[in-house]
Amino acid sequence: MAFEKKVFLVDDNTTNLVVGKNCLKERYQTYTMSSAEKMFELLEKIQPDVILLDIEMPGISGYEAYARLKESGNRDIPVIFVTGNDTADDEAKCLKLGAAGFVRKPFTFETISAAIDQLG
Repeated sequence: MAFEKKVFLVDDNTTNLVVGKNCLKERYQTYTMSSAEKMFELLEKIQPDVILLDIEMPGISGYEAYARLKESGNRDIPVIFVTGNDTADDEAKCLKLGAAGFVRKPFTFETISAAIDQLG
């Protein structure tokens, strides 16, 4: 079976990585990583179609990682923030930064796949 897209899921919470991978594995080639640092390492080898990025992470936050992506040669990769920060202000901030989407935790296959599918 051919996968539709390559998806990076970046989250410091192991449970979220497992749930996310299980949600996405039937439809997307999913790569999970527990930090933005690991994401940048993998970006040297694999070009994803979309990045699902947590905001609150130790080390490099999702916002910092997003800024670095946009400054690099990877600026065209769409980023969907996936976060437990669920205020309208958080969502507005992500969208104003230029994120392709915003999904609240806990997420479901339907919410994640809808966010990915709206990218085209």
